[in-house]
Amino acid sequence: MRVLFHGTGRYPSGTRIGPACWPHPDLLIAMRGAISLTVGKTLFEMSEGDAVIIPPGMRFFGEGRAPNAAIWVMHYKRGTCRKRPKVYRGTAQGSFVRELLGEITLVYRSSTRCTPYLTALAEALIMRLEVNDDFHPASDIKQSRLLPQGQAARNVREMANAAGLSNSHYRSQFRQISGMTPRQYLRGQKTGKARELLRETRLPIKEIAERVGYGDVVSFHRAFTAVHGCTPARFRREGPLIA
Repeated sequence: MRVLFHGTGRYPSGTRIGPACWPHPDLLIAMRGAISLTVGKTLFEMSEGDAVIIPPGMRFFGEGRAPNAAIWVMHYKRGTCRKRPKVYRGTAQGSFVRELLGEITLVYRSSTRCTPYLTALAEALIMRLEVNDDFHPASDIKQSRLLPQGQAARNVREMANAAGLSNSHYRSQFRQISGMTPRQYLRGQKTGKARELLRETRLPIKEIAERVGYGDVVSFHRAFTAVHGCTPARFRREGPLIA
């Protein structure tokens, strides 16, 4: 999978969306308010938190239906694609999906290329839509148990211990629920915190590495570059870069 483009936009009442027709799949999520969207010959009335996957080569258009209407969009390439549009109701209202959307936005804006971490985030988001069409309360309970609470965990073992599971069982459950490995999630959390410290403070990079849970600068550099496509020093010097 590859993320081709990501963006957000405000479409207050009556503001047109499209028309457009892309050679790749599109994921469109109503983040606030309501919108109407016609995909092919099907009209979808979408409320806050609803998502739709638009197949490649299918024309779509719509408009905002509320003063505060806003959308989140991702264009992507994937091995297999839907041939018909699919709507997922209320999927972006859960805290875990909101975290994924926010992290995709931050990583996309700060990356100089399509990093493995960005790909993993996008895969996790699509998997959550396709595998778990409805987000039941039981799933939310499992998420809250599996995701670290309070002080951030330093490694996968601490995450597993906090959930009361063995390492192997925890990894299996975590991937089933989130679509990514605990290691990918943890690396994203650590480099995300590092990103904030690089932007907002003048702390030495070595100290930032220690604060976010890396035992040495080399490991921190390797992880940060894998996620953001540039070194911590370059990120601090040049700021977020649009891919």
